[in-house]
Amino acid sequence: EKYQKDRSPGLCPNSESFAIVIRAWLQSAEQASNIDERVSSLQRAVEWLSSLREIENEKNLSTAPELFTRVLRIARAAAQERPFVLDLAKDVFENYRQSRHRVDYISYAALLQVGLKAFSGPGHQVRKREFVNNLFAECCDDGLVSNLFARALADDSSEECKEILDTFFHRLPLPPSWTRNLNNKTANVLPSDLSSVERNTLKSKSRHRFSPANDTDARISVKSTKYS
Repeated sequence: EKYQKDRSPGLCPNSESFAIVIRAWLQSAEQASNIDERVSSLQRAVEWLSSLREIENEKNLSTAPELFTRVLRIARAAAQERPFVLDLAKDVFENYRQSRHRVDYISYAALLQVGLKAFSGPGHQVRKREFVNNLFAECCDDGLVSNLFARALADDSSEECKEILDTFFHRLPLPPSWTRNLNNKTANVLPSDLSSVERNTLKSKSRHRFSPANDTDARISVKSTKYS
């Protein structure tokens, strides 16, 4: 606490000291029975993670990927009741991207779930569509479209998610470029029930704006604006 307040060079802790504090706040958030206490603990964890991120690469300090992904998972649990948590989750995702680590498919799926819950109420259709389309475009560009991302879309009953499934998942397998950076090869095995999407959309093929006959033709038809 004294380091966070004074930022004295002589008091700079090591990476593990930061991680212990961050994990403690994350555990507090996970165990909180009150939503406001959960969000407050989550915000404290993010403050400490941001402090570590600011001085990363100095004095051999480093963040850890699991700290970013754990924040996103906890944010997912709070987003429906406190939609503003999505802004916090997007900031953490961007910090993860700017860190020395590579963003992974788990983080993309977790951020998608945060957004779906944050925009689950009425009156958010336009913002939800923009968020889903832009995040999907970024995920494709990074080659991290996984079964977790597809499952999150399929489990959401909104028209916005159905539109993505009907438009881009109607022909399997997906273009290789969309999954090129999946280290976990099982992550590119899409849920088997998505085959029903293919059968249904083939009946109304004329409605499609996109038909990836091969990887060369696989182009995202929505312009990414950083899942705003």
